[in-house]
Amino acid sequence: MKLIRACSHPFESQAPLALIRFAHIGLGLVVLWRSVTIGVPGIWYWDDPQRIWLLLACVIYGLLGLALVLGRLGCWALVGLCLVHLPFTIAWKTMNLGPQIMQALILALLVSGPALERQRSSWWLPDFNAARRLHLARWSLFLCIAVNHFSAAMFHGDDQFWSTGQTVHALMTNMYLFKGATLVQGMLLSWPTLGPSVIHIFSAIGLILQIIWQVGMIPMMWSRHPWAVFYAKWYGWFFVVFSFGLNISALPAVEVVAWTFAFGPPCFPKWRGWSGALPAHRGIRSRAGELCLSGWRWAAVFYAFLHVLPASRASISTPGIWDVTRYIGLWAPNVFNEDDLRMGDVWLVFEASLPGGQVRQLPFNDSKGRRAWWHMSDLLYFGNSLGQRRGVLHTDPYEYLGNPQTGGAAVMRVLQFDRRLHAGEGDVTYTVKMYRCKASRLDLPSAERFKVSRKPFLEITLKDQRVVNAVAGSEKVLPLREALMGKDLADVFRP
Repeated sequence: MKLIRACSHPFESQAPLALIRFAHIGLGLVVLWRSVTIGVPGIWYWDDPQRIWLLLACVIYGLLGLALVLGRLGCWALVGLCLVHLPFTIAWKTMNLGPQIMQALILALLVSGPALERQRSSWWLPDFNAARRLHLARWSLFLCIAVNHFSAAMFHGDDQFWSTGQTVHALMTNMYLFKGATLVQGMLLSWPTLGPSVIHIFSAIGLILQIIWQVGMIPMMWSRHPWAVFYAKWYGWFFVVFSFGLNISALPAVEVVAWTFAFGPPCFPKWRGWSGALPAHRGIRSRAGELCLSGWRWAAVFYAFLHVLPASRASISTPGIWDVTRYIGLWAPNVFNEDDLRMGDVWLVFEASLPGGQVRQLPFNDSKGRRAWWHMSDLLYFGNSLGQRRGVLHTDPYEYLGNPQTGGAAVMRVLQFDRRLHAGEGDVTYTVKMYRCKASRLDLPSAERFKVSRKPFLEITLKDQRVVNAVAGSEKVLPLREALMGKDLADVFRP
């Protein structure tokens, strides 16, 4: 119970530096992981000069993460991350829930101060008692995350799947989003009558509990048993599902670091060489620093209030003041909505036929619609695959993916990426097929929902790296065929 309620109580004057150090190391490792998994594929994914700029950005981003891990210039590294984290993420189209929560965590750690006793408090920090500063930073981080969850819940009320209680059902049968979808689909096919009823009840109960958890985060923090216990245990379940079921990039790791920092107990283990003491300071910056933290908290409260109003929610996604709030960690994640839950209905599978007769399937999507290991990189996942899946939902898939000005560019990037990775394979024929199902149509019988159809989309033949033949699977794919014909696939985007 102390772990749950720790955020709402200030530390003693001897608050542990080890807790801050743990958060620095955890955040630094996540930053390092993202810089490597985005930068290394970027060598083959982008052309010059984008490739040069990406590698430069990844080196700077990774060095800031390494500084946090090593405990060198920790506060300055946080200042750097505060300035470059979101621009880096948005510019290279790798934004998702994990990086957004990271922004709030970076700000909280920046306010908390140095993690090592030998490091002096920096000039930008509020100069009041360091234990109080740490308490306010932890509380502000929790409030920011709670408001984001509350704002997401307000969006859910306008969504078809959420309003009917079928979000969990649609999610668990979506091959693209849920790793256990094969098992769930098999159960529904084995019990065509009982299965849908069971999963419908399970979905409704899970959805009610999730809404209660999202909306009631702040009041449950001061409640006693059983609500506080429910809050902690539901978060544990939330973490398990996101880690092993959905695996949305670095989100689980970010959640662990953020929530450990927010709720870590005062008895957090002391690390060798540190007594755990936080020096107390008072000075002219005390009032200004406290006002800054109070402003962050009140901004979060005002942001939550605006999401209650339908007119305000409608304007959240438009450019303007709402884009600015991202930089203080406030962002309404309109996720797992109808568009997300339909992303398992249409997908492309890429195959390469080699001169010796071998056929190699590109590790992008498989024939069942599941994500392959290329999705470990946010560059290929959120920067390519997600756009393909969402773009086909409100238009003809052939028309969208067959046009180089829209989704066709993402298809060309995948082909180019593989060709650069396997430049020594010689002459190759790439075959792209479109797979479709009706998994998101919950009103249909299971056999009809999960039946997969396959049709040709595009076939190109390379001779000496150049596209010498291209066959379109539909007239709507002809623009993409014309964009590829006669060009070197590895340089298809160069003028």
